Amino acid sequence: MEKLYAGIELGGTKIVCAFGYSGKIQEKVIFPTKEPNENLKEIIKFLKKEKIEAIGIASFGPLIIDPKDRSYGLITNSVKAHWTNFNIIEALKKELSSPLFLDTDVNAAAYGEYLFGSGKNLNTLVYWTVGTGIGSGIIISKEIYHGLVHGEMGHWLISRDKDDLFEGVCPIHKDCLEGLASGPSIMKRWNVKIATDLKEGHKGWDLESKYLSIAVINTILSFSPDRIIIGGGVMKNRSLFPKIRKLTSDFCNKFFQNDKFKDMENYIVPPLLGDDAGIIGAIALAQNGLRKKT
Repeated sequence: MEKLYAGIELGGTKIVCAFGYSGKIQEKVIFPTKEPNENLKEIIKFLKKEKIEAIGIASFGPLIIDPKDRSYGLITNSVKAHWTNFNIIEALKKELSSPLFLDTDVNAAAYGEYLFGSGKNLNTLVYWTVGTGIGSGIIISKEIYHGLVHGEMGHWLISRDKDDLFEGVCPIHKDCLEGLASGPSIMKRWNVKIATDLKEGHKGWDLESKYLSIAVINTILSFSPDRIIIGGGVMKNRSLFPKIRKLTSDFCNKFFQNDKFKDMENYIVPPLLGDDAGIIGAIALAQNGLRKKT
């Protein structure tokens, strides 16, 4: 019987916990995101159900992901106010003895897709998620990319459309990529309850695809990945994909001489693992992190 690992995915609206191994989920639960101590009780109760080898945590940020930093596991200046200055590693260590491995939610999703999904057998990829927020995870030379701190490409400052008078919803920058193109920005801009309530053919989807295409072309210019994967709740509107592919081709304007850019349908793709990319990636963080450690 395979050894079991656990994954925790901390998201803006929900928290996912699961047991599994090697890209397979054995059991999964979902909780709405509340205050840390309330969620912690639910997480601990679930994780104590099984004997597990290690735990992978995929969390929203900003957070400190360097294990050598004495504040490792600290969620810093989060837009989720209750979670600011909460240390998820310290909180879990008080209740659980299993080794803990931490990364951002989008890095974990990128890792899951790299190992088991749309990025399998590739050398480099970038994963974007477009939902409550916008974020990205990067795989370079088959490893998760980390810099001085983790990347926050969702807060790129981009060119606003000349007819767009919306001020943006990002509490840090107002009209960064996340401020102009996240789910909450669509909801506030067009006065809909959820982003995907916006009707098919609405001009808002053209604006959304333009902003996301700017993110994609900047991704290509910066990292030249083998593939770009775009997931998240907003991308449930599949009509965005052909729009983004067309606009990205236009932006490329034959600047790049590589056959992959002639086949945007296979270059800009949805996640093969769907909504499970993050939690499968979290389990992989645990499994592969323990393997490297030993």
